[in-house]
Amino acid sequence: LKRDQIVAWRINWDAKSDNLKALSAELQLGLDSFIFIDDDPVSCGEVQANCPEVLTLQLPQEASRIPEFLKHVWAFDRLKITGEDAKRTTLYKQNVARERVRRESLSFDGFLASLGLKIRIAELQPSHIERVSQLTQRTNQFNFTTVRRSEGEIQTLCQASESECLVVTVSDRFGDYGLVGVVIFRAGSESINVDTFLLSCRALGRGVEHQMLARLGEIAKKRGLDHVDVTFVDSGKNRPALDFLEGIGANLKRAIEARYFFRFPVEFAATVRYNPEAAETAAAGNSSEHPAPAISSIIRDGGTQTRSALLSRIATQLYSAEKVLEVLESQKQRARPELAEAYTAPRTPIEETLAGIWTQTLGIDKVGVHDNFFQLGGHSLLGTLLISRVCDAFQTNLSLRNLFEAPTVAGLAQVIKQGQVEQASAQEIAAALSELDALSDEEVMALLASEEDVRTE
Repeated sequence: LKRDQIVAWRINWDAKSDNLKALSAELQLGLDSFIFIDDDPVSCGEVQANCPEVLTLQLPQEASRIPEFLKHVWAFDRLKITGEDAKRTTLYKQNVARERVRRESLSFDGFLASLGLKIRIAELQPSHIERVSQLTQRTNQFNFTTVRRSEGEIQTLCQASESECLVVTVSDRFGDYGLVGVVIFRAGSESINVDTFLLSCRALGRGVEHQMLARLGEIAKKRGLDHVDVTFVDSGKNRPALDFLEGIGANLKRAIEARYFFRFPVEFAATVRYNPEAAETAAAGNSSEHPAPAISSIIRDGGTQTRSALLSRIATQLYSAEKVLEVLESQKQRARPELAEAYTAPRTPIEETLAGIWTQTLGIDKVGVHDNFFQLGGHSLLGTLLISRVCDAFQTNLSLRNLFEAPTVAGLAQVIKQGQVEQASAQEIAAALSELDALSDEEVMALLASEEDVRTE
């Protein structure tokens, strides 16, 4: 990793959460886009408390386990990479350059004028579907309804005669923002009904959202319609979208169940324009008027922190098919039922192996050596499976009858042990017979003669 591959950094003694918030502001990314990794539990706890939206992962204490841990963090996996993803580092660097110019500008209006912003709103093309689907999946802050859609759903929706889709691309003197906005709508007999209205946060606060709504107003006006109807559904993360709607038409808002409904007259919608000075004033007011939710409430909700714990568990405990199978098998197990016979742990290697086979077959957390197989819930079908596993483990020949006659671990262990002794005796006899077969007639006669001499003595 080289320095020019790092988009932004904070190297200081400030709290990690403060640095994350500063990077979030600089890169114009939501905190839920960040992953914080540290081996210090105190630092991880501080970030979880003050930036609960951030995915926080604590590294293993043993350095040797860190590569394996990182290899199995699902948050880093990307099954599909779009053209926008491939340009992401460049886009972030451009944003840093824009932010630097913004800080140096005398006014926000002057900053916007210096950008040379170009906004293009066009109809959806097949090549856009992948990116449009990605935006519906990832855009949280400026998203009226946060409805998530797959590529197939986007294609089906836009092929339907009643639905239309517009895509928004933006560029300025620093570079191309890419495809950053999506509008999906249906034109009714009196109004345009907006299904999806979203904009990537990297293009937010430039007046792009105003031009998107104005385009809907122009379309409605050309078709002789009266209104542009917009529904807002609170997701807990899309406050900027509601601020925008209230900023241009708070008096047009109606509460309907758990959502807000805005009906914009077509003439009003078509003439919506961005006022940078008013936007700055509104943003300052909103910081106190709409305070962020209390940390305690976010923690109680537990969404991101639950995900952090889950991803950490996957990386540390479920990193192979064998480990996953072990957990699945353990979850199937039930507690040992109460029996008249007290639990007695296995005492010999044979009993330990048999108890493990019984536990696996019966789905019980533990099996005592004197527990009756059938009283534990076993039956003939499970018995057949058990005997098959026992024969494989000990390379012996047993039948279901052996289990009926010796239905405990201790009893079956004795049968196996006896079988091993008998097998050893049979092997010794076979070896002796083999030796006799190898002797000549003279040697056999000599052995018999010596045996006769021993008897007469």
